[in-house]
Amino acid sequence: LSHCMRWLGACIRAQEIATVYANRREAFGQKLIDHEGVGFMLAENLIGNLDEDGYLRRDLDQIENDLAFTANVQTDQAELAKVLREVQSLDPAGVGARDLRECLLIQVRNIPHSLEQRIAEAILDKYFEAFGKKHYERIMDRLEIDEEALRGAIELIVRLNPKPGNTSRDTSKPVQEIIP
Repeated sequence: LSHCMRWLGACIRAQEIATVYANRREAFGQKLIDHEGVGFMLAENLIGNLDEDGYLRRDLDQIENDLAFTANVQTDQAELAKVLREVQSLDPAGVGARDLRECLLIQVRNIPHSLEQRIAEAILDKYFEAFGKKHYERIMDRLEIDEEALRGAIELIVRLNPKPGNTSRDTSKPVQEIIP
């Protein structure tokens, strides 16, 4: 029975992933409806390469090679990058990013402009490494801001979603197994 329950859990997780993928395809279909068939196919391929957190972990040159060999589609990295920007413009904000920095930048650029938003964007764009190491004094010096302005930007950043593709499931709940 325990084995069956694990199998059932795996099936449910597979269904959740398939549903998320189908919803993303539908969103892309609405957004890219006026694009050429190849552009839509490239977007579909990029969506298919997103991991469960919503990140594109593969390099564009690898995807370009896969498309050439498996689908006989000739494209280049510039065209893939253009389509990737379309993918990144979809909801949830941050999906399609290649790393955490890019994910957070996409999200902060979608927030209405304010002082906190502009400072948060500058921190993520130019001082991401210093931010990760909590070198706040250095950031304040370089951006010529005070502690209050930095605090507002940090509050905005910590509210961003580091895993935008992980919205369909609740990872805080432990998996329960029924044991007879």
